[in-house]
Amino acid sequence: MDRGYFVIDINKYDNYGEYLNALDRLPFREREAVTPEVVIRICDELAKQIKTGRILVSSFISGSFSNGLSELGYKVASFIQNDTEKQIADKFSFEQYYKGSEEQFDLICADIPFDARLKEYINEMADVISVAIKEDGFFTMTFPVSVSYDKRYKDILDYLEKRGLFANAVIDMPKGTYAPVTNIETKILIFQKKCSEKRFIAKISELKDVNVVISNYVNDVVAKNYSIGTWIERDKYFDLQDFEAELAYRKEAKNYGGNALSIESLSKEINRPDRENNFKDIPNAIYIPKVGISQVVDSIEDFTIKPQNYIQVVLDEEKISTQYACFFLNSEHGIANRKMMMNGFIPSFNLQTIKELVIALPEGDGEQREILETHKQIEELRLQLDALESKFFKKPSDYKTIQKSLKDINNAETLSDWVETLPFPLASILRRYLAENSYEKKQETLFLFFEAYAIYNACILLSVINDNIDAFECNTMFETTDVKYYTRSTFGSWVTLNKIITNYVLGKIGGKKAEEGEDNPLLDYFKTDSIEVIKVLCNREINKILYNASDKRNKWKGHTGISSEQVCKDHVLELEQYLNQLRNIVRDAFEEMELIRAISCVNTRSGAENSIETLVGSNALFMKETYVTATPLISDVLYLKMKDTQRVIELLPLIVFKSSPSSEKNACYFYSRNDDNNTLYVSYHYEQQPEESEPGHEALDALTRIIPERTGK
Repeated sequence: MDRGYFVIDINKYDNYGEYLNALDRLPFREREAVTPEVVIRICDELAKQIKTGRILVSSFISGSFSNGLSELGYKVASFIQNDTEKQIADKFSFEQYYKGSEEQFDLICADIPFDARLKEYINEMADVISVAIKEDGFFTMTFPVSVSYDKRYKDILDYLEKRGLFANAVIDMPKGTYAPVTNIETKILIFQKKCSEKRFIAKISELKDVNVVISNYVNDVVAKNYSIGTWIERDKYFDLQDFEAELAYRKEAKNYGGNALSIESLSKEINRPDRENNFKDIPNAIYIPKVGISQVVDSIEDFTIKPQNYIQVVLDEEKISTQYACFFLNSEHGIANRKMMMNGFIPSFNLQTIKELVIALPEGDGEQREILETHKQIEELRLQLDALESKFFKKPSDYKTIQKSLKDINNAETLSDWVETLPFPLASILRRYLAENSYEKKQETLFLFFEAYAIYNACILLSVINDNIDAFECNTMFETTDVKYYTRSTFGSWVTLNKIITNYVLGKIGGKKAEEGEDNPLLDYFKTDSIEVIKVLCNREINKILYNASDKRNKWKGHTGISSEQVCKDHVLELEQYLNQLRNIVRDAFEEMELIRAISCVNTRSGAENSIETLVGSNALFMKETYVTATPLISDVLYLKMKDTQRVIELLPLIVFKSSPSSEKNACYFYSRNDDNNTLYVSYHYEQQPEESEPGHEALDALTRIIPERTGK
């Protein structure tokens, strides 16, 4: 017990009051020798209730506890355990009690610095108390809040039980009881020789609560307001926090129309990352942050904090879906549960405490899915409202149109409206998705949409690079890939390409300027004045969504057997969440960059008057208009026209329009692969002729100009 406050020269002080004032002037950490007023008041009230005027203070330390009770008129004996304590007791004439003394007490009190390393000091004190306490006596001791889960403090409680002292009351003390020494929340435990069938729990929020709480304890009262005293099953709850958690779980279960179940009962295994801070990619796993309230996710790609700060929980798919688990744990109820179950000086989970985290589950089959579907619809409405607000602030004079949209608002119209703002290659796929009534076909169509989005976005980025090839260090940018990977392209290869270009553009060229939008060369490369447009095209969150969709397709297609409509419905629900996330980022960005196709051109004195089609929306009958440029546009070539600058980016032939099908004059095709001397394209919306071939290797040649071929790969 060698503490800094013992180095004070007690010979400088004539009375204990002067010495106590000197303790108050010590640094905060050393001031824990001074017992707080609320602890003294609790012992005072307990002494009054049991009608005793004699108290043993079993933790003398600096003498402040003994002095405080003495000033209230009690005859106080102080258990002395070392020479330093004896010097203080001798100097200021405290009555001393030593091991082996025969006197017994109705009340013994201890207030020990929060240091579980003081094990020997506490054990010796426990040995004395077990003899010094009367058969029906009481012993109080202060603990930090971690007493309920910290093994070191549990060891202390176990030792006290071995000495015949049982914690029959656990009372939370006011916040800041030991401030400014520490802001750790604290409890006072009351022990007796007889173990009560139930345990008393309460909370003292302020000094005025002390009298009623202690009275309720001594007189076995169950208060209507449980916070000032109730009796609970000691094997089920330890303290008020446990009890309140159970009440909250019951309320949540009722709100969700089911039961509150622990992670332990819903999981198959719970894992930390390995020594390299990596997780095995196990199906049906979620990842819960150990610290803080970051989002619970069901994919490693969605991590927003370092992997070592997550715990992997592999769920039993027969009981709960990962989507529902994430939905609940990221909800207001779920975040409150997570906060409640974290513990420690820095609140956190470990492999044991996370098992006690509870999720409210609805009872009926399919209700998890219906809850998620309802949440999705709410998100749809929120997206529409956000879009309307954006349009309103851009042009308040359109208020009548916006008012009409507000009256007509509903989920189906929301997605349908957004589809019509997209370029035709994407809009046509989503229109097909909306028209499908089979969940299996809906699932496949959504996968095609995400793949098409990855190709379309990559096509724009590659076209920008192609137009400004000298400004981009292509050899460095593409050092982890090879153009040979695109002789037969895949969904995953396009996702990787988007990620590579996005990281390079934002990291090497954009940097801070990309955020500020000032004197940024990116604006010239993308031929726009809007940095927001570039942020949509080079967007890490979108890349993550595309990766997740690609990953799900690989996993679900790799699953053997025939998927039922119900399984496909679950899959569609998850893919629709990705679609909503994408919509939330993209919003109306494509209205600022129109896909156009040149039809013909007439040269005039004022410039080239191009007849163009604007390829927007799902209707294959496109609007035609005249567009004047300095130089003629090439017929049948696709361009991206930036609305704010009226400048265009010529797109590489990774996306082409074909007019050969007699019934589908505007079929869109995406680059797929090279086959001998031909380039093969696929259509994601025209089922009658899903493949087209073009002679030559124009698409691959364009890619080769940008992405190096690496020998030996």
